[in-house]
Amino acid sequence: MKVKYLRLSKLDKKKAQKLFYETDKGIIIRKNLRNANICSILSILYIIYLLWEYIFKNRLFINLFLAITLTIFVITSFIVSRKIFVKAINQYVIDNKKLF
Repeated sequence: MKVKYLRLSKLDKKKAQKLFYETDKGIIIRKNLRNANICSILSILYIIYLLWEYIFKNRLFINLFLAITLTIFVITSFIVSRKIFVKAINQYVIDNKKLF
């Protein structure tokens, strides 16, 4: 698949995002990615709590293990959600060549 979206100018990217979010698929993807990002942010807060527990209260190895595992999961989910977004909007730009 071509990577046309990444080669657009900054103004064209904003225009493409705005037009994409007005479509049915764009609304669904935006909603799902927003929910995934909210879950990731809540996971980051839980990671901070686990590390605080590990450092200041009790030195349970399970807290450190869970914090490291969740950190890997959160970073992966941010990367994957960005790739999904770019792939979907890139497909939209390729399908609507006349607009860009």
